Amino acid sequence: MELFQAWKTHDSLQFHAFDDPFEIKHIQHQLLTWYHAYRRKLPWRGDPPPWNGSTAKFVVNRSKPKGGNKKQKQTSLHSFFKHSNDRSRTENEDDNDDDDDDASLPTFAVTPYGVWVSEIMLQQTRVEAVIPYWVKWMQSFPTVQTLAAATPEQVNAHWAGLGFYRRARMLHAGAQHVVTHYTTRDGSVQWPTTVAEWQQLPGVGRYTASAICSICFQIPVPVVDGNVCRVLSRLRGVAQHVKASVFKDQYAWTLLQPLVENTDEPGNINQALMELGATYCAPSGTGLEEGDPLKEYYWSTRLVEPAIVSNDVSPILISSTTAPTTTAASCPLCAVDGVEQVIQQWRECAIIPNLRVYGHQYLPMAPPQSAKRVQVWQVAALGHNATKEKRWLLVQRPPTGLLAGQWEFPCICLWDSADTKVDKKSKTVKKAVDPEPPTIPFTQKRAAWKALLKELSVYTVSSVQTVGESSLEHVFSHVKHILWLQTGQVDDDIYQAMASTSDGRAMRWMTADDMQQVGITSGVKKILQALKKHVGDRSK
Repeated sequence: MELFQAWKTHDSLQFHAFDDPFEIKHIQHQLLTWYHAYRRKLPWRGDPPPWNGSTAKFVVNRSKPKGGNKKQKQTSLHSFFKHSNDRSRTENEDDNDDDDDDASLPTFAVTPYGVWVSEIMLQQTRVEAVIPYWVKWMQSFPTVQTLAAATPEQVNAHWAGLGFYRRARMLHAGAQHVVTHYTTRDGSVQWPTTVAEWQQLPGVGRYTASAICSICFQIPVPVVDGNVCRVLSRLRGVAQHVKASVFKDQYAWTLLQPLVENTDEPGNINQALMELGATYCAPSGTGLEEGDPLKEYYWSTRLVEPAIVSNDVSPILISSTTAPTTTAASCPLCAVDGVEQVIQQWRECAIIPNLRVYGHQYLPMAPPQSAKRVQVWQVAALGHNATKEKRWLLVQRPPTGLLAGQWEFPCICLWDSADTKVDKKSKTVKKAVDPEPPTIPFTQKRAAWKALLKELSVYTVSSVQTVGESSLEHVFSHVKHILWLQTGQVDDDIYQAMASTSDGRAMRWMTADDMQQVGITSGVKKILQALKKHVGDRSK
């Protein structure tokens, strides 16, 4: 009852602080013991193969996957490397190859460069998806010097499929910065060792800089991401969502600082917290699993204890919270009325035997959802058959913005939800609904096709056909593209003359092999797949 009442009425950040030295030491001990025994084996951690980034063995109370109890196999790295150079393979094809022996792959040393690459790749990408890309990257660019000397197209080719291509550009620029500013007289690199120095590198923010410094140089600085914020919210009753800037960018760093001090392994403490947030303390975690190293310390399961003891939720969570109102709105970290909202959710789910699980899973709060921006595009897939192998016309995107510098099929926007008026109250709701695009008239599509050809200085196109009976969809993190695809053939004169668009963007005729070399995006792969289905082997 005391913890619940204190939480309900707290009005300061200090309420959430780790201020008991004994508790801090025990949390550190529990985290390190668990991490050394059960952490996932990953190449950038210096582990020998085979590696496995899956969290499946930690997952509890999850529904069985569709298709029954068939165990899902992780694709071997040898299989990944084989198919990464196979232009006939699509993202939707099944991998029926037998698993190769990944043990023949090398063991990588833990280095600032390797950790840096892993941290950049892991932004917005799952661990198990990153492993093969990281290994191939380190085999092609084993040192920061080799990366700095690579061409942008070589970098893009190795990044293709990971998405968020700005990360690759910034990593490349960062490598060039390191070689320029940190190369010693003997040609070796004297790596920066402070967070401030690392943040001077292009694309390196506080999180990445802190991760590298704590893991590689044992600097006692916390590392805060969404997983860590979830752990912290459940440990200290933070009624806030993990994307809130006041949480992930400000106070979480302050609160976690004591956990990485007075220890020889601040890097492993940070990795243990991140690992815990991805496994036992994932959103579906209950806080009660036997293997969870911090189950004794979660406030999330203790806050509801008075209801468990009394076997009656109403006197504690309903009557006592309707009057007086909580004062936790004064806490600079918790959301305004955040504590009341969490308690309200407990009320709605108040089945006594499950209350500890509810207490755990409703912290942190769910972030508000925003509807995605929706755009409708007319795409021109212009082909040329004069050479032995089919070539397609691609244009290079502008150097800034979405997919900056990447190659794409020529396209023109038909409709953008950002240009329509939206009710301000509906922009951010608990369950966001993406805007519904209107039906695009045929006349508008035809006019857009002509405008697009004019921009490309193409005036004669034969065999024009619409690809597919419906549009394609390609979804980014913040925008959804609906693609209407048309294809046609150009003659030799146009093929020889074309060099750039009317706005100066580079154009290039590419075979499938050429696309493999420059590293095409998953959106371009999706269009190629549609073309292959439409025209058969002629699209190869």
